[in-house]
Amino acid sequence: MMTVKRGCGMSWEAWGPALVSSGTVAILSLAGGYLLKAFVEKGVQHGFDREIEKLKADLRTKELEIKDLRAGALAAMSSRYEELEKRRIKAAEALWSATVDQSRFRMAVSFVSHLNVDAIFKTLKDDPVESRKLSAFGETLWKVSGVEKALAEVKPNASQERLFAPPKAWASFAALRSVYSYATAILTSLRTGGVLSLKDISETNEILKIALPHQSSFIEKYPDSALWHLIDELEEKVLSELLASFDTSEADLAAVQQASKIMRKAAEESQPKLPQGLDERFRVDPPPLS
Repeated sequence: MMTVKRGCGMSWEAWGPALVSSGTVAILSLAGGYLLKAFVEKGVQHGFDREIEKLKADLRTKELEIKDLRAGALAAMSSRYEELEKRRIKAAEALWSATVDQSRFRMAVSFVSHLNVDAIFKTLKDDPVESRKLSAFGETLWKVSGVEKALAEVKPNASQERLFAPPKAWASFAALRSVYSYATAILTSLRTGGVLSLKDISETNEILKIALPHQSSFIEKYPDSALWHLIDELEEKVLSELLASFDTSEADLAAVQQASKIMRKAAEESQPKLPQGLDERFRVDPPPLS
């Protein structure tokens, strides 16, 4: 029969190593978990940082590209604006030069403004005797007014500058040129003794109304003579519209208008008179210009 001793169990020598081994494994497992977690987190953070840096680099590249595009666009716009301004200035110079050039026919307009054109053309057509006298008188006006020389020296028209000229300045110039052309045509008919195919004066009057709408009632009241008395205002309108296109100050425009009034008054005082020898029935008095 086996006897069991009380109080006896398994000794430390039996359980100790097992417990130590289990604790070590647990501690190592826990430490390993932390290390692995730290390693993974560090790896993820490093990858994330690399993506951030790559994104920043891409953004910097895009910003540089946008800056380059913006700089290129602004440079192109600036260059285009400068070229357009140069072209406008050139057009303004050409248009004003043509306006001054057309003033060569001013004396012809002054002479024609005193003629009863309808009565003269009727006589040229119906009365051979009077027609010869009128032709001789027309030759005198032609020479005195200097039309032939003006036609030979007048520069090419400024039509090619119309695209870049201020619209109102161009309209005034076109009306002014039409008036001068009509006066020249009348003197040509008078000196040759034959009624040429002249443009209907109503067309010129319509051009005048576009350029000087505030003078429409005056033109309608004197359809046969109003055009001769508006050339100073047309010339002034060309100049003022050209100056306005350059952002000229109000003071500058006022100075130009004042100078134009003085020049207009001087022109009225020095207006040439018709030579003697023309029958009164072929003369007219200028209408009162408002």
